[in-house]
Parts: sequence; structure tokens; C-alpha cells
Amino acid sequence: MKILTDALSICMLSKSLQKFSKSIIKDIFFFPSGLSFITDSGLINIILHARFSWIFSSCNILTNTKRATGWIEVLKNSTIDNILQYNNDRIIYFNVSVEQFASVEKWYIWIELIGGFPNIFLTKGSNYKIVRFFRKSRSKTRTLSVGSNYQPLKYKLNETTSLNKDNTIDTLKFKNITESNNFSSENVIKIEVKPDIYHIFPYFNQEKFTKIDPLTILKEITDIDREKEPDDKEIALNKIEKKIEIFKRNKNTMLNLEELKNIGEKIKILPENHWDSIKSENPKLEYFIRRLKKLKKGTAIKKIFSLYRKLINQNLIYDEMIKKNLKLKKKILKGDKETIENYLKISEKDNKTGKKFRIFQSPSGRKIYISKKKEDAYDLTFKIAKPNDYFFHTKDAPGAHTVLILDEKKDPPIGDIEITAQLAALFSSQKNSSVVPVQYTKRKYVRKPRKSPQGFVVLEREKVIFVKPMNSDDLIRYKI
Repeated sequence: MKILTDALSICMLSKSLQKFSKSIIKDIFFFPSGLSFITDSGLINIILHARFSWIFSSCNILTNTKRATGWIEVLKNSTIDNILQYNNDRIIYFNVSVEQFASVEKWYIWIELIGGFPNIFLTKGSNYKIVRFFRKSRSKTRTLSVGSNYQPLKYKLNETTSLNKDNTIDTLKFKNITESNNFSSENVIKIEVKPDIYHIFPYFNQEKFTKIDPLTILKEITDIDREKEPDDKEIALNKIEKKIEIFKRNKNTMLNLEELKNIGEKIKILPENHWDSIKSENPKLEYFIRRLKKLKKGTAIKKIFSLYRKLINQNLIYDEMIKKNLKLKKKILKGDKETIENYLKISEKDNKTGKKFRIFQSPSGRKIYISKKKEDAYDLTFKIAKPNDYFFHTKDAPGAHTVLILDEKKDPPIGDIEITAQLAALFSSQKNSSVVPVQYTKRKYVRKPRKSPQGFVVLEREKVIFVKPMNSDDLIRYKI
């Protein structure tokens, strides 16, 4: 079985719909997957679904419908003059005549039967001003709203959507198709409107044409296309492969270390008035060189070798993270349940909290949340953090609220406390200090005094740890 949704089948569909030319629209209803037009010649039902968009006829009104009052106000008792295909594309439009105060206005109903982008638009006049629409999808290439002029969606032709790829029907290349000798009207299913029988056209079977309720077909198509839900192993594997790919890509996009070192050696040797000869084909490095040329020789040498050492460190960290994640991947491939469960737990991100907070992973695999703004600090500390989670903040200095999430009542290992304190120091006003005192306590011992400013809290039973703020390069190791 194959349902064609290419340009040829749309042409045949438009010819089949000629049965409704000169019909009067009596009423219009929404149903969950589209629109139903009730005419004096029967019902025109339009299914709009990403996997299956088509038009079929019936005698009975579908169930679970809602009257389209906005549409019927305009189109009640209007006449469908013609039903045509637009520009040999997957779009069908109805020419409709609407009588308004002894005059006749031209309206158009545009039906886009495009896989992934099905829509219906009601437009008025020769400039196709949009008055109503039933939109099931949006496209980044156009922005349409009520009041704007309709522009058909540009889409590649000569593609088909099928239920069974093994059973194919060759279609003609679309050029003067209706005049071609190869065109056969036998491929168009004639409409025979009878109670409880739905007609889809063209709906092909090698042996015979079949008449089935199209909503049943829609269910079959979506059930066939819907992939089997991936298990935890597949999800974990996909996530870790993406992570490894990101590390590899970031490493490959770094500046060339050898080239950077050579430029540094040239700056050491050459006098400043000969620096114009130092150039690079890499745009980022060339921009860095132009900035160096504005500095004194000693400062320029210091800057370039500082960057060189930083990139070496980043390179080593990326290698370390790739190696670490490849080991995890091996365990996941073997089906290690504990590894899969822990990895999914730590890699799971909440879209809402991900936007408000920075999220890191401690050495033992616990989550660390850090507030981004003062107004979000309260939510993190008093709404997300649980009473036994650990709260961190720089002592006597402004800084972000930092929370180490614990799943049990046991105290976290000292390594987790040190890393969380280093992160709290980094995201504070003391990030450039050599040593920073960071106080921490359980969240249940943190309170916000009445009428105190945003972000201000008081800690009780706190401890203080002195740490060096984390190097920003080392964030790669702990970022989720």
C-alpha cells in the first residue's frame, strides 16, 4: 500500500474534488486533525498531520468536532467556484464567491498538503490578505499572520511519502501532466458519497482500491512511523556520544598551538617595527596578532605565551574528558545498569532550571546548582534546595548562591565540598583572589531576614573553608 503525496497525486486529487465545484458551503467544523466543510454535495474533510495530510469526502459529520464560527461567519452560503492545484505544487486552493450586499467578493481557501508543514489559510481579494488560518505548523522561511498577504510555502517537488517503501508506484515528471498521453483518469478514484463510507483519493493498492475511514489510516500511519521508545541504554549512549563529539569538536576548533608558539618566538626575536611581517591565515589568530602589535614587546610576549599555556591546559583537559567519557561509553555498551542509571540521573536537565542556574557535577557525581541572577537566588535556595542539601557562599563578599544536591542525609565527601567551594569562589566578586574564604552549611540553617535585599541570607552552624577560585578552564571537567 502506498499513499502518494507528490505533485502528480495532488493533481489527481484536485481533479477528484471537481465533484464539489459549484457547491454551496453550509457549515464548517474543526476536528482534532483538521477542518470539515459541509456542502450541499457532501462533506469535504481535510486532515492536517505532519505524517499524513489529505482531503477525503464523507456523508456523515465526524465525531469530536467544534463549530468554526469565525470561518462560517465569512463563508456561510458561499459558492465553491473551482478547486485547483497551485503552481504544480502540493497546495490546493478553492476559489470561493461570497455575496456581500448585492456584490460578489472573491475569497480563497489555501490547503497546504506538505509533509511536516500542513496548514489552511483563508484569504480575501487578489492580494490574498489573510483573514483566518488553521495552522498546524510554522516555517522559519516565512511569517504569516492575520492581516498579512499569503505567500505559499516553497518546497521541493518530486518527493513522496509512503507507508510501505517496498511497494512503489512510478509517477510522471510533472510537466503538462494533464496533457500527457501517459496520464490515466483511471488512477483517480471517483467519489461515491454514501453513509458511513469515507473516500480517500488517490489511495492505491496494487490489486484494488480500498475505502477506509481516513482517521483510521491516520492512526495506522502515525503508529507505523512512531519509532519504538528507546530504552535507558540507548538514551545514555546517545547522550554520551553527543558529549564526546562536543569535546572533540571544541578541541579541533582551538588555535594551532605550534603556529601560536612560532608567532611568540618571532615576537621575541624581531624588533617592533618588523612585526608587520607576522601574519596568520587563521582569522582568530590574525585578530589576536593585530591586538598584540599595539602593545609593548614585553607585554605582547607575556600575553601570547600566557595564551599558549592556557591552550595547552585546555587541550589536556579535552583529552582527559574524551578518555573518561569513552570509558563510560564502554560500560554503557556492556549494559552496566548502575553506570547507565547514574549517568542518566546526572545528565538529566530540567529546561526551566537550566535557564536560571549553572549546573555542574561534583567528583562523586552529585549535581551543583549556581544561581545566575539575584532574583533567581531565592528560588534556588528556598524552593529547589532541600533541607539537607549543602549551601555555599563566599564569606563577607558578594557572590552567587551555590547548592550541592544530596540524595541522602549523609555528609558529602571532602572532594565534593572543595570543588563546590571553588565554584562558589569563582562566581563571586573574589574570583581574582589567590585564596577565598567560603562558608557552607546545610540549607535548613539558611534564612532570609525580613525586608532584606535580594540575595541576602544569614547562615547558622556554618563552617569555613579556604580555597583558590577554580580556573575557568577547569569548568570543562565539571560542566554537565
